[in-house]
Amino acid sequence: MRNLNRIVKVVSFIFCFSCSIALNAQKHQLNGIYQTKNGGKQIYFSSYTNKSLFIDTVQIVSFHQIKSFEVNKSNSNSKSQYLTLRLSQAVIAKFAKVTKENFAKPLAIILKDNIISAPIVFSEISDGVIKLPFKDDTILKELIKELNIHN
Repeated sequence: MRNLNRIVKVVSFIFCFSCSIALNAQKHQLNGIYQTKNGGKQIYFSSYTNKSLFIDTVQIVSFHQIKSFEVNKSNSNSKSQYLTLRLSQAVIAKFAKVTKENFAKPLAIILKDNIISAPIVFSEISDGVIKLPFKDDTILKELIKELNIHN
């Protein structure tokens, strides 16, 4: 009977420990800027149900590394807006290297495990300033809310 009690306690501990690990794994969401990668993790766009990219899960820039941001209207006739992000000094060189190596490839801007933007890199961005166009106010507001939490 004593052995049975010990076995039950060990099994209960293992089960609780496994549940704890599973819950913690579920809480971790991808947020930030990531590069695309063949054979990487498949992440879906927030605005489309079937469009996705494969990304490298190693984060290039976290939202904590964005020093400041501002919203600008693209022009008076358009409903489009630009979000200008300014990276912290600590990540500018890394971002420049990644943009240089990913010419003509998209970088994924991910918010809560969903791609909200995937701009194509056409040149090295060495000044740490990123301009992202947004037509969807809802997604833009969600991103601004998240950036305000981290800055």
